[in-house]
Amino acid sequence: MVEEPGEVLRSSAVTLARTGGVVRIDRAMASLARVDREPQEQRGSGDRSSTDGAEEVLEAAREELQHAEQDLRELRAEHAELAGEVEAASMEWLRERQDAETHLQAYRDRARELKARLTQLENAGRDAPCPTCRRVLGTHYDTVATELREEWESVVQDGRWWKRRREQLDLKPQTLREIESRSLQLQAATERSAERVERARLRRRARERSVGRVEASKGSPSSTESSGGSEAADGDAATALVEAMERLRTELVGGSRERILAFANRLLLRMSAGRLLGLGWNDADGTVVLEGAEGRLDPGLADRAAAVVALRIGAAVALPEAAEPGILLVGDPFDDMDEETRLRTLGILAGLGRRIPRILLVTTGGIVDLSPEVFDAVVDLPAPGRSAPTEARAATGGLGTFRIVP
Repeated sequence: MVEEPGEVLRSSAVTLARTGGVVRIDRAMASLARVDREPQEQRGSGDRSSTDGAEEVLEAAREELQHAEQDLRELRAEHAELAGEVEAASMEWLRERQDAETHLQAYRDRARELKARLTQLENAGRDAPCPTCRRVLGTHYDTVATELREEWESVVQDGRWWKRRREQLDLKPQTLREIESRSLQLQAATERSAERVERARLRRRARERSVGRVEASKGSPSSTESSGGSEAADGDAATALVEAMERLRTELVGGSRERILAFANRLLLRMSAGRLLGLGWNDADGTVVLEGAEGRLDPGLADRAAAVVALRIGAAVALPEAAEPGILLVGDPFDDMDEETRLRTLGILAGLGRRIPRILLVTTGGIVDLSPEVFDAVVDLPAPGRSAPTEARAATGGLGTFRIVP
């Protein structure tokens, strides 16, 4: 049974939004909920504890924050220093590569010049003019030709060395790659440390509110009303913050949904050869609507399968360039499309090789025999329901080898 396009779009939008910050928002909301519960859990014991005990808890929270901030400053300083090393090493590598390219080009130009002069000399023979004084060489022809040929061979040899040197410098040096790797690790550690600092700050604020309530409970009776008003204000602020985070999360998920739809619409238009114009999102019931040339369609099995496949591919293409693309799996809905749509979809998948290097297509039909050239490899799986264990057999995909005999 084909999945509903709306369900595919909803899950894909949330997954894509998680790469754009939704994970941090969810963590912050969870941390805020924990911090908001802490004063309530401590309220009963706070009435029985002394102010000194509350102060000790607050002091521990402050020390935790100080240590977290100190760790963050050290990580940032270390990352800044390493970033300078990365920049210096990159500049040195680029300078050496440019120097090798300049020398190689100079030797190539010199070799072409000497080769042209040598060819002219050999074509003219002994009647050729001297390259220096322009007199006819005559008996000096062999000497001049030998010297010119030796100079050309020497230039060619040096040019080969610079060519190898330039090829060596095409890839980043191992030391530079190691420094960049450490820089990325430090950047990730810095981000984790910054999150620890924020959590420590939230805990310190919660302890400060707890201490304030303990002190207020030991004051005049009217302080109880003041404490209640402060707690209400804190609760209102926390509620407003959670609502703001929820709105931001909704906006991020909605933006991801629109990004996926933009790619999926272009893909669906190509897959259907213009018969299906695109997909739309219905906020009222959270479903995907299919648009055709004559308006909104009541899609059948094949059209719903095409919509699902387009959404899955669109979600993979919508990932940021820096994100790890992973594996794009195209499964059951592919076989539910008509044959022409499947063939056009194969062409689209073949064109995504650079953007998504690992694409796995699971199909039960004979579409492989119709377009073997688009597959890097084919694996024949055993038929379902067989009791005897069988191994998958790899079959060669792509074009065969042809021998052309003149």
